[in-house]
Amino acid sequence: MHEPDLLLLDEATAGLDESSADAFNTMLDRLSYAGVTVVAATHTPEEVRRATRVIALRDGKVTADESAERESSGGTP
Repeated sequence: MHEPDLLLLDEATAGLDESSADAFNTMLDRLSYAGVTVVAATHTPEEVRRATRVIALRDGKVTADESAERESSGGTP
C-alpha cells in the first residue's frame, strides 16, 4: 500500500472468511496506530468494537455519535 493519510472502506471484510477478516483488521489497526485515518462503513459488530468513534445511521439520519477509548494492548499491534 502507498501510505495514505486517509483510507475509506465500505464493507471491506464482506465475503472474507474469519481468518482473512482478522488479518485485514489487524492491518487496519497497524495503519491506525501509525496515524492513518480509517473511515469504514460496516455491519459487523467486531469491526464496530475496534473503532475509536462510531456514527450510526438509520434512513440517512444520524442516530448515534459516540467516541470510545481504544483498549490498550500494551503497544502497537
